[in-house]
Amino acid sequence: INVKIDDNIRQIKRTLILYETDLNHLRTEIPNSVSDKRIRAELAVTVYNDLQNVGNLLEELIHDAERECETSTENILALSEIKIQHEQM
Repeated sequence: INVKIDDNIRQIKRTLILYETDLNHLRTEIPNSVSDKRIRAELAVTVYNDLQNVGNLLEELIHDAERECETSTENILALSEIKIQHEQM
């Protein structure tokens, strides 16, 4: 179980880094044309929806980790830290 959680933690961390990059682009880039504005809006919606899905996955992982007596405290703490990072995005 800890191996599965470790894999999920690594995957979620990589995913959040990618979304953080996308969010930074959305915050800093100024669209020049109507097409750019449309693309930016579509990206914002996609990132938002994907972050919602990541949030749901985090909730499930935390719930599962807390129920399993084999789950290490380290993994539960790592998931909690990722959840905080996710919420700040």
